[in-house]
Amino acid sequence: MSKKITERRSSPEYKVWNNFKTRCYNPNTINYNRYGGRGIIVCDKWLSFEGFLEDMGKRPSNDYSLDRIDNDGNYCKDNCRWVTRKEQTRNRSSNIYVLYKENKIILKDLAKEVGLDYQVIKRRLDKGLDITIAISKDLKYVRL
Repeated sequence: MSKKITERRSSPEYKVWNNFKTRCYNPNTINYNRYGGRGIIVCDKWLSFEGFLEDMGKRPSNDYSLDRIDNDGNYCKDNCRWVTRKEQTRNRSSNIYVLYKENKIILKDLAKEVGLDYQVIKRRLDKGLDITIAISKDLKYVRL
């Protein structure tokens, strides 16, 4: 194997490329059900490493990873970006969004903003309380 190919395969970008392709196309991969198993695919251009690298460029630093903007969307130029870990955690499908003061906000962010435990607010919402009541610090016990 040539030195150039060996260097390419050890690059962080190659590892990212190889990992998302594997998640999408290898049913024996641990997270296949969250990717290929639910129909997430890789665009034709990105089936080659060169196509992926041409569109995305090098990873800005070790602090960045590849993020799909729409978690239900495919791996392609229009749906992917390099982001920090902090940015990526804000784009998880497990995040719970609520409408508060006419703004869509992540529940964990709202909990931090109002100074209440996230789980307390989530339990209150699960009981059917309105968001303005669920974030009230005066609410001690609710029986529905």
